[in-house]
Amino acid sequence: MDYIKTFNTTIDVSPYKELFSRIDNSLWDNPISKERDRRLSSFHQVYTLPLLLDLDTLGGDDVSKQCSKSEYWDQIYIEPFFNELCEKLNTHLGKGYPTSSMFDLMEPKGYIEPHTDNLSLPARVNHRIHVPIVTDPSIIFTNETDIIHMKEGHIYEIENHLLHSVSNPTDDIRRIHLLLDWHIIGETAQSRGIS
Repeated sequence: MDYIKTFNTTIDVSPYKELFSRIDNSLWDNPISKERDRRLSSFHQVYTLPLLLDLDTLGGDDVSKQCSKSEYWDQIYIEPFFNELCEKLNTHLGKGYPTSSMFDLMEPKGYIEPHTDNLSLPARVNHRIHVPIVTDPSIIFTNETDIIHMKEGHIYEIENHLLHSVSNPTDDIRRIHLLLDWHIIGETAQSRGIS
């Protein structure tokens, strides 16, 4: 079974590659990143830069609730990129909108142990999207039995309620992915067969 879905489209990630090459690295060491690190013992040398993220409300039952803009929004939100990405997701996945979004940076030699994400209703109903911004062919993502290198600028959907992991064996590549939860308008737990 395919647990990682690759969309038949790509997006130009160069605006974010350029942005992340020049931002202050201390932005990655923020309170949300520290709290995720505290809560997620399976993450090692992984930092988060939130766009839309409320750690306190992620466990609720409202699958359509959009998280608040983070304090970093004005520094890292690139509107043309997100307009294009949302257009592609509307076309290839279904008309909707992001309920949460963040960038994750994995340092060289960093890894995420096999784990499942928060099993709240939104985490099971909404669609977890990955867009690699910076990566290397040796960085491998596993979702159940699927093993894949996620290529820069490609768009993937993973089954985050199933076992998944990633490792960065490189000596010098800081892997950066955009993670986004996509809510398809009108989609419910019932319509997706989730109880």
